[in-house]
Amino acid sequence: MEPSILLLCKYGSFTVVLTVTRDFRFDDLVQSICKKWQDLVLQRFQLLYAVSDHHNCHLDNDDDFANMFALAGAYGVSCVDVGVEVLSSSSVESRELERTFDVGESSIVHGVEEDPLEKFCPHHETVRLSSGWAKLISHVGQEFRGGVDDFRSCLAKFAIEVGFVYTFLKNDKTRHLKNNLRDKLTGRLSNGFREQVISLFSDCAYAPTLLDFEEAIQELYTVGGAKAKNFVESLPRENWANAYFQGKRYGEMCSNAAESFNKWILEARHLPILSAIDKIRIQLMTQRCDRRQKSTKMNGIVCPEMDARLVEAFSKGKVWTVAQSSEEVFEVFSLPTVVVDLQNQRCTCSRWQINSFPCMHAITAIQKFGKQVTNYLDPFYFVDAYRFSYELSINPIPTLGAPNVPKEFRIILPPKTRRPRGRPKIQRIRSRGEKVRQMRCSRCKKLGKHNRNTCKEAVD
Repeated sequence: MEPSILLLCKYGSFTVVLTVTRDFRFDDLVQSICKKWQDLVLQRFQLLYAVSDHHNCHLDNDDDFANMFALAGAYGVSCVDVGVEVLSSSSVESRELERTFDVGESSIVHGVEEDPLEKFCPHHETVRLSSGWAKLISHVGQEFRGGVDDFRSCLAKFAIEVGFVYTFLKNDKTRHLKNNLRDKLTGRLSNGFREQVISLFSDCAYAPTLLDFEEAIQELYTVGGAKAKNFVESLPRENWANAYFQGKRYGEMCSNAAESFNKWILEARHLPILSAIDKIRIQLMTQRCDRRQKSTKMNGIVCPEMDARLVEAFSKGKVWTVAQSSEEVFEVFSLPTVVVDLQNQRCTCSRWQINSFPCMHAITAIQKFGKQVTNYLDPFYFVDAYRFSYELSINPIPTLGAPNVPKEFRIILPPKTRRPRGRPKIQRIRSRGEKVRQMRCSRCKKLGKHNRNTCKEAVD
């Protein structure tokens, strides 16, 4: 009788038993698994098996299948655990790029912005998902099938992979404070010194623990000197430092919401008060309707963006080993090793507490011990919470049938003031820590940053 082994294929919280022989091919195994779980798609998942002390062995082709069979015979086991793991979109695209790469052809990888917290809890990856980007540009005179857009995409990815110097400007989360600190560093200083101080200040802001913060800030004081120290000490730490923040940041450290709204209502700001209010009302009414319709197309439990982060975390943590201490406490053997407390929703890397979203260590522990990840998510990230936020509508205000109000009562005159010469200034909201010299206006007698010539206050 031909020897056979049992494959215990586990996907999520379910396990399927398959009997295979040496004549089995890898494609036959994949087809059998896809028949068991209809939601699995070819090329969108990977197989990992474990024999004796050998864990997370890849099963990608016929050679791997034959090696698994031989390894099981060498250890004298008749059952092999096989894990079915869904790949993230970036992993799938990276694989396709490595297998079917053509000159000038590229694929856009959708990823999450790099989190500076990784600096304080680094992990050594064996294979980088962007490794194929170094092949996107190969020779002089290369043609790109997609034209200019394809060339720009290839150039950006190639530059990142081969080590070009680049910076993120759009979503720099401590941009205003950095600019303020840069202005304080006056004198005959080199740009390299200024950027070093700014980088050290960023390390202080993103330090997840008090110990990391103290180490970072002492280095900042040593390099930046008295100017940097005076600037930092003038800022309440709970307003800008992760280590001292007591609430939930949900991964945000910026005032982009206020600035985005200010830009969003830019047209309405120059209208008379009643017209401005009505225009903002229409914008809000339309926005709520659009997002309410968008929420009806969300079929999952977790919002799509956060679901993608879960998939990415599953993929990154697949090579880690997890040991259970109690029902809710685990030790994850990453680099460095961390302790995860699911009951209190804490991890020693502090990323779970800061972002209010399970870190990679917590998600790995939840997955490998068959727990439900949604039980450890903040309701803020659920689709139901998104729908509830836009459940109510803003009612239209028709003018047809409205009371006939005399014209003199419909027009609200501006306050008694005069418009100064020149174009009106539109200034951003200043960040905390920016000091502006106060002066007393001789016209309105108020403290501020204006004088009699630029005064716009209403006076009797």
